[in-house]
Parts: sequence; C-alpha cells; structure tokens
Amino acid sequence: QNYRDGSYNEQHGHNFEANLNYGYAKNLAIASALLCPVNSKAFSGIGAACYGLGDLTHALKCYNISFLFTGSVNINFNKGLVYYKMKNYEAAVKEYDAYLKIYPNELDVSFQKGIALVGNENKLDANKIFTHICEGLKDPNDAREYYILGYSLECIERYNDALEAINRSLQYDNKYIYALKLKEHILESLTSQDVG
Repeated sequence: QNYRDGSYNEQHGHNFEANLNYGYAKNLAIASALLCPVNSKAFSGIGAACYGLGDLTHALKCYNISFLFTGSVNINFNKGLVYYKMKNYEAAVKEYDAYLKIYPNELDVSFQKGIALVGNENKLDANKIFTHICEGLKDPNDAREYYILGYSLECIERYNDALEAINRSLQYDNKYIYALKLKEHILESLTSQDVG
C-alpha cells in the first residue's frame, strides 16, 4: 500500500488519540500533514492531539487550517471546545451556533452551548437550553446521556430529578468521573436546600 499521502500516519494517529496517547497522535498527524499539506484530516488530527495535550493555541490554529479546506461544522464544534477551555465563552457559543444551524437537534452540541452560556453568565439562555434538553431526552440509554440529563436538571434546580439521573448514569458506569463529581455537587445543593 502507498502511504505517501499520509493516510497511514493519519489512521495510526487516530488510534493513538483514541487511547489518549496524544503525543504520538500529534507526531503522526504532523507527519501526515508534511506528506500531504492539503490533508485537512491531518490538521484536524494535530488539532485534536494539541487539545488533548492542553496546547490550545496550536489546536485552534490547526482547526482553522482544517476548516479552510473543508468548511466542516465538525471543526466548529471542536473550535467551540477549544474556546471554552480558553474561557472565551462568547466565541465558543458562536462556534456551537454555527454547528447547530446545520444540525439543530444535536444533543451534545446543545449541551456544550449551555455550559458555555453558564460560563458567560447567561443563565437565562442556558436554562432555556437545559430545559429543552430535559424535554427532548425522554429515554436516555447510556452513562453520558444520563449525565447530560442530570447536569441539565441540576442547572434548572431540579435537584432530586438530577440526582436520580446521575444515579442512573453511574449504574451504566460507576467510575464515570464527571457523574461522580456532579453527584457530589447535587448532594451539597440538596443539603443546603434542606438547611435553608
């Protein structure tokens, strides 16, 4: 097989990325980009690896290059994650909006937008999104979906329902760190509610 287009490096980079070995993933994606400078997937791969390594500035640069080649809304989503980590919540919301303009029913992107709105202290719009998620997510079927539901319910101060959703999330995956942290937070909110 001819790997001069960088496809071998690109594929193996994705494998390393999936196993959270971002350093190797980044090196292979860079090699892929050098072999074929117009390979948008390679730049996206470098961006993802840089994001995993915490190198947000380079992640954003690589996603911007990839976006120039593809115009893919998936890059908007990735850029939204980067901007959120940079605490540029307004820019994150704009990227999520660009994605949602094409795929308005994408749960995870709506969820990320809600979180960015909370970061931007826009609780009113965030609560609209979280309420919409709660209405739309009637039948969660994995740990992540129950976590999203629990987080959304917690944000609109439905703590008992949120706790129930998080407990269901932990039934699917009892080591799901985000669900464990959120459960702790919900229990604190319930305790302070009882005291007040």
